[in-house]
Amino acid sequence: MSTTYLGRIASRTDKVSKSLIEALERIPADKLDWAPAETSRSAIDQFAECAMLNGVTADTIEAGQWLAMDFPEYLAKKADMVAKGPEALKTILKENTARLVTILNKTAQDPDQSVETQFGPMTWDDILGYPMWNMSYHEGQINYIASILGTL
Repeated sequence: MSTTYLGRIASRTDKVSKSLIEALERIPADKLDWAPAETSRSAIDQFAECAMLNGVTADTIEAGQWLAMDFPEYLAKKADMVAKGPEALKTILKENTARLVTILNKTAQDPDQSVETQFGPMTWDDILGYPMWNMSYHEGQINYIASILGTL
């Protein structure tokens, strides 16, 4: 895997983490746990997912194998993170992203190698790029909530 490729993923991952924080900061404090519909997710819930999964992805890359987490465990960990509040979550996102970026810049994982996961086979390429696109997606969702609230 070329350093240039990893460097781009690392740089973009770091950049989008900052944009995600900016998106969360557009949401009024009293609306962080508000969702636009009963089946929708709040901004703080989506942000917590990104903060947590950046750390899980870093752990996975370091371990060189998929680290399974069942859905109830994921939901419980995410709920614990949400309870910490937005400032703690921003710190966790920054710390997990910094660790992930460091790992991305030095990993030797073959991007084409397949990894067995509970979701089926994935390549390291899928895993290495996951935090970047996941945060980008949730940045859009959080900005959508901000647009509904008139704070975008």
